[in-house]
Amino acid sequence: MKNRKKVIAIVALCGLLITCMSLTTILVLGAEKKMLNSSSIPTAKPVKKIKINAELQVESLENTINKLADIVAEVEIRSVVSEMDEPGPKTVFSANVLDVLKGDENIKDINVLQQGNSRYEFNGNRMFKPGEKYILVLKKAPDLGETVYWIRGEETQIYEVQGDSDLLRWATPYEDELKDIEKEQIIKKSLMKGKDDKQYKLIDKRLFKEKIKKIKKRV
Repeated sequence: MKNRKKVIAIVALCGLLITCMSLTTILVLGAEKKMLNSSSIPTAKPVKKIKINAELQVESLENTINKLADIVAEVEIRSVVSEMDEPGPKTVFSANVLDVLKGDENIKDINVLQQGNSRYEFNGNRMFKPGEKYILVLKKAPDLGETVYWIRGEETQIYEVQGDSDLLRWATPYEDELKDIEKEQIIKKSLMKGKDDKQYKLIDKRLFKEKIKKIKKRV
């Protein structure tokens, strides 16, 4: 009789131990699942860009077009081709040529070299994006390839297409040289994410193209 009681007690104890172990397993698995679903999992932080500020040697629009530029064209950015850090941080973009205002009118595809890349920010300028359209004043970069061009004067000769009929010049070194084709409309825009909006006057796209062609004829 005593032995039977001992057996019953041992069986009961084993059942209790198994129940405790099962409960512990459930609690551990639940805690692990909660941890996996929680926001405590470290996420990749955006890389903070190294800022480069440079003073640009800027010529008037007329001198730039007639003496320094190889091509003035309206382009549509396609994609990033490559990045480089030396001799200075740059990004190469492929682009479709939509309209040539000066230079080889048969050219259809070019690579545009913009200062800055994913690690470096140049003069507070943002990088181009696929699908965006610009009128750019360009100079050949033969050391980098036959179809590679860099932007003469960088942000001072970047004209971002806004809609069907307007342009936004990223920087205006000579306030009065495009005054005759400025629109009365003033827009607020930030050229860099997270920076305060600045006020810009839009330029008439059609009149700007006509102005470039007139400047070219004076040579």
